[in-house]
Amino acid sequence: MIQRIFTLLLIAIASQMAAFADSHADYMPWSERALRWSDFAGTSPLGGSESFLKTTLELSASQQQANGKTLINLGAVARMWRGESYAPIDSSLRTRQRLRYHQLQFDILEVMRRRLQSDLNSGMTGLDADNSLKHYRNLYAEQLAAMDEETHRGQLDEKLQEWEYFTRKSLEEMGLPPTPTVTPSDWSYGLFIGLGGLFPTSTIKDNFNGFFTFTAGLTGGYKRLSLRAAIEYGQPKIRERNIFGKRDPKNRNLEESVNDYASMIGVQVNLGYSLIDTKRFALTPHFGMMWSSYGWNTTPLEWVPKDDDPTVEVPKPTGLVTKQNIKNFNWMAGLDFDIKVHHYVSNQPFLFGKREQLTSIVRITPYVAHAVYSKTAPDLQGYQIGFKVSYVGLARALTLK
Repeated sequence: MIQRIFTLLLIAIASQMAAFADSHADYMPWSERALRWSDFAGTSPLGGSESFLKTTLELSASQQQANGKTLINLGAVARMWRGESYAPIDSSLRTRQRLRYHQLQFDILEVMRRRLQSDLNSGMTGLDADNSLKHYRNLYAEQLAAMDEETHRGQLDEKLQEWEYFTRKSLEEMGLPPTPTVTPSDWSYGLFIGLGGLFPTSTIKDNFNGFFTFTAGLTGGYKRLSLRAAIEYGQPKIRERNIFGKRDPKNRNLEESVNDYASMIGVQVNLGYSLIDTKRFALTPHFGMMWSSYGWNTTPLEWVPKDDDPTVEVPKPTGLVTKQNIKNFNWMAGLDFDIKVHHYVSNQPFLFGKREQLTSIVRITPYVAHAVYSKTAPDLQGYQIGFKVSYVGLARALTLK
């Protein structure tokens, strides 16, 4: 069941990443060139004969590496969506004046983009940038409505020329504003989820088998330092059914486990330092503490004569069930191998009203923990050797350089 949940999670993550990639593959930014009728690749939902242009104004970010640091250019983009823009097949309807009308729509959007970019250049980020984006989108809709009314949707050539003139004049006066550079914060936070295995040694192994584990946790960090807390769960098979060694004078068991499997819960808190941290890979040894608990149910035994042979006594459960557990708090150490598979800048602000750089990581973690369970006689002790394969989602807030 755990494996199935983890597999579905990975499929969902991959699907979202693929959908994001597909959604950005069918657009043309205003800066690429003037519109052509061949750019209109969509279909009309009503089978109409009138062309239409689908555009959008968005915030975008591009990343680059400089002197070992990630720099992100935060900008506004005016886009034409080819797959959602339509032109009729009839060439007589694809007139030069109609294409000028659509180009004017696109040019007005570029005016809004440059105004928005100027706001971003003033230091506007996060929620303020989103509010500014909404403002210019609304203003664009108002400008289109006014232009459509005056030009009769591009049919009045004189009015269309007036709108073209003033729009191009606005573009020339504003020029091309630069894009501000932002950089990810030194602080990071995130979460992780994964599967693994835990294999005890020595006398712990004599009582419990190795087992699969499910793990989840939170992580935070500053520069190369990281602090993470995780909870781990698994169900090891019980090898010794009388773990506490309760026996009568004849050395016969007086107790046995009701279950074939115990429940193991582990809580880990550790501090790490990245020896290597590049755009695609990180190597982080870490050291900390692990609290672990094995729990199961037992029932007392009484020895009674065998039905068909009274001279022989056999164990009989009394029916009383008692919850048992053994606990330990001890040191642990491990090594994280991080493969950074994807970097993405959020379209919406997250914590503290800021946009963030989101990093998807596949993390492979071998680790070892010492354990001494003193509740038993003699103590159960040894090492617990484990590994995890986790998906990590890490976020860093973006700040102006």
